[in-house]
Amino acid sequence: GVLVLWVGVVLACAAPPTRAPRAPDPAWEGARAAAEADPARGEAILEGYLAAHRDGRHADDATLALAELRARHGDPDGARSVLAEALRSRPRSERSDGVRLQLAVLEREAGRADDAYRVASAIRPSRLPAAQRAQAYRLLSEVAASRDDRSGQLRWLGQLASETRSAVEREAANREIDALLGGLDTADLASLAKRLGNAPPADRVWLRLAERHASAGDFEAAEEALAAAGERAVTPESEAVRDELAARVRARRSVETPQLPGFGEVARLEGPSTAGARGTLGVVLPLSGPFARFGDASLRGVLLAAGVFGPNAEAGMRVLVHDSAGDPVRAGRAVATLAADSDVEAVVGPLLGAAAQAAAEAAEDNRIPLLALSAREGVAEGRSYVFRLALTPRAEAEELAEHAVRTLGAQRFAILHPDDAYGGGLKNLFWDAVEARGARVVGVGRYEPRATDFRDPIRRLTGHLLLDDAQKEALRERKKILNRAKRVGFEEAALLREEAAAVLGPDETPLPPIVDFDALFIADAHEKAALIAPQLAFHEVSGVQLLGPSGWNHPDLVEVGGDHLEGAIFTESFFAESHVAFVAQFRTRYREAFGEDPDVLAAQAFDASNLVLVQLARGLSDRREVREGLLGVRAYPGVSGVTSILSDGNARKRPFLLQVEEGRVVAVD
Repeated sequence: GVLVLWVGVVLACAAPPTRAPRAPDPAWEGARAAAEADPARGEAILEGYLAAHRDGRHADDATLALAELRARHGDPDGARSVLAEALRSRPRSERSDGVRLQLAVLEREAGRADDAYRVASAIRPSRLPAAQRAQAYRLLSEVAASRDDRSGQLRWLGQLASETRSAVEREAANREIDALLGGLDTADLASLAKRLGNAPPADRVWLRLAERHASAGDFEAAEEALAAAGERAVTPESEAVRDELAARVRARRSVETPQLPGFGEVARLEGPSTAGARGTLGVVLPLSGPFARFGDASLRGVLLAAGVFGPNAEAGMRVLVHDSAGDPVRAGRAVATLAADSDVEAVVGPLLGAAAQAAAEAAEDNRIPLLALSAREGVAEGRSYVFRLALTPRAEAEELAEHAVRTLGAQRFAILHPDDAYGGGLKNLFWDAVEARGARVVGVGRYEPRATDFRDPIRRLTGHLLLDDAQKEALRERKKILNRAKRVGFEEAALLREEAAAVLGPDETPLPPIVDFDALFIADAHEKAALIAPQLAFHEVSGVQLLGPSGWNHPDLVEVGGDHLEGAIFTESFFAESHVAFVAQFRTRYREAFGEDPDVLAAQAFDASNLVLVQLARGLSDRREVREGLLGVRAYPGVSGVTSILSDGNARKRPFLLQVEEGRVVAVD
């Protein structure tokens, strides 16, 4: 432990770094030699020397040596006593800072964190040799952590990182700093930055603030934080991070309009080429365990892109595959192993949220580009080498709202959703997307997740639940007329239905159903959409555009919902039947290689791999160059969606829009 360091430092009588060597002191040299030669009598010899030379220039050397011997002989209290006495009698002596350091070590080992911090805080680091100075900073940071003093912990780690001569120790300290900063929210980071002033690691705190602001889209605040970082004592490592982040903020500010081009538009352009790509691609996927079938589908997409199958088999790409089994620990280790191979330019995967987070941490630590196939938006947050590529519910909601408002002209929306986290989340995302485009949500209905009868939420949307007695009587009258219409011939029934439609409530007010919305978003899977659509018709909700998320894309949607879903529009990450040329080519190649149609997981992994291959085909082989190339991706014609990559590492994807047309699902775009 730390005490072992005393022998070399104390008994060798290391001089303070700022003082020139002086002539030997025969009395001290004799006592030291005698203590070394006879450890059993060492304590007595050193005690005798101190008694005779308590204020001599080697008194602190003798104190440190005596304390070390007492600690080694199992007497830590005796060691602390002699050190404390030395500080009381010689608080500003030449070696007093070394005495404080060793006393602080003993206090901490005795569990007295506050005493250790008090003693260590009085150390004058400039008066310690470099090795002991680093030891002092490390001790102070550890004691601060034990006292839950995060600001102090960061301050001392910053001093250690800025002053140590050891590259290994500096890197370890910076990793600890970054881990601590990652656990703070934006407000805490801002407060910490002010408290640190110009002291290390203020530059890294401001850089983390800049990343947070950039991720939130507040580019003005991000640039202010970058400027503040530049005014601090910037280390070479943080200067490189600052330059990269500044470039990302500039790129994010100049990114194209929020709406990506459609498939039809990008299909007319010449897509990026992967011809001539050479290199090694790492892959981390769950190839065993409960998620193996998802991992297998994704791996097929990677292998197809890399040319392992099909006409590009001699493309020169190598693929190194690791099985994560869906386990976060295995995923992180796999990325670290791949990163240790200098031939690996980038890693594709994993799929699952927890595994993707662990892999992202390993990728950032080892500075290797990771293209995570996860929809969890936080995977790339604060990480410059991590990219998240899966389509998110947010992107689906925004594309649906964009099409409904801009193309269909809808201005008033209603939402039906299950009363759970999934449904509530989709409702909020769609609501925000609608309002961001200047339209309104005028009604919301929720239902139990296992419900099969949706009468109440539908009636709530159409004004049935807020009726007075007079309105209810008028509704009963209308219902009697409609019931008579069911028992008469066609022509008379038509007249009766007209009569029923003309029935008004008190003061000539319209009666429910009052359908005052142009479009209805059903935030649920295909099973519920197929049940809700007929019940909407039963409750006289007609002439409304139905909208849904990607969970609608299933053969049972139309089979169960029938004509009631005609014209419904929903999103999808991948549509195998698309007539867009590059999608059709992918489908054909996949069928030839594997004898079946590709799914969204294969398509997504195919795109992720091709994004790396495009960089390699451009001659970029250095990991940093590949990373910069990925940050420059704009409107890439991916088979799983038109894709741009933002400066925060998240992909902005335009999904497919699908529509029910004459009982079939077809692509809108």
